[in-house]
Amino acid sequence: MRKARLARGRKGKPGSAKRRLVSTGSGSSSSKHHSMVLALYVLNHPEVLRKCEGVLELGAGAGVTGLLVAKACGRPADVVLTDGEHHVLELTRRNIEANFKEDGRPSCEYLRWGENVAEFRDKVGTFDLIMATDVLYCPEALEPFFTTARQLMSSKPSAQLLVSHTNRSYVPHYKVRKAGSKCGFKCTDIPLQSIPGCAEMSRATAADPRHPLLQRMQVFRFTLKSSIRGDPSS
Repeated sequence: MRKARLARGRKGKPGSAKRRLVSTGSGSSSSKHHSMVLALYVLNHPEVLRKCEGVLELGAGAGVTGLLVAKACGRPADVVLTDGEHHVLELTRRNIEANFKEDGRPSCEYLRWGENVAEFRDKVGTFDLIMATDVLYCPEALEPFFTTARQLMSSKPSAQLLVSHTNRSYVPHYKVRKAGSKCGFKCTDIPLQSIPGCAEMSRATAADPRHPLLQRMQVFRFTLKSSIRGDPSS
C-alpha cells in the first residue's frame, strides 16, 4: 500500500524524495495513533472494503484515516471526508490534493452532526462504511453523532460504523455504547490486541507516560439493529 504523504508544516531537505502530507493538523499524537489504529483494522479486514459502496469519515480533521483507506480501497473517488469546521476542511483538501490525481481522488465536504443531514444525504448518498477517529469529546456530541451516522448509513446488512475512542471520565466507553444503542445501533467491541500491528504499538508505548491513551483506547463496530434497518430517515 502506498503511504499517504504527510508534511509537517516545513519543507523537506533539498532533493528529498520523502512523501509527505501537507499537515497533520493541530491535533496531538493521540489523533495520529487513533488514525493508525482504525486504518490498521480496515486494512487487515479486506472484506470490509471488497464490496463496500461508499466510505464516509466523520470529523476527519486532516484526513489521515480517510486517506489511508482511500489508498487501499482502489476507489478513492468513493471516499468522502467531512468536518464541521471550514478552516479544517481547507487543510483536508490540501492533503487530498497532495496525495491523489485530480481525476480520481476523495471528496471533502462540510458537515456538522445533526444539521442539514437529509440535504447532505440527498447530495452524496448513503455509505456502507462510516469511520470516526476519537471525535467524541463531550457527552452533548453523542446523540447528534449517532443520529447523523444512522441517517447516512446504507441499509445493507454489511454496512457498519467504526469508531475509535479513548476512555475518558466525561465520555467513558459505556456512554458511547449506550448512545449508539439508543440511536438504533448494535455495538461490538474490537480489542486493540486483536488488530495486527496494534498490540505491538501498545506494548511499545506502555512505559511511555506521553502515550497512556493506547491503554484506554477501544474500537467499536456499530451495525444497525434489524428492526430499524432500511429506514435511514428515522
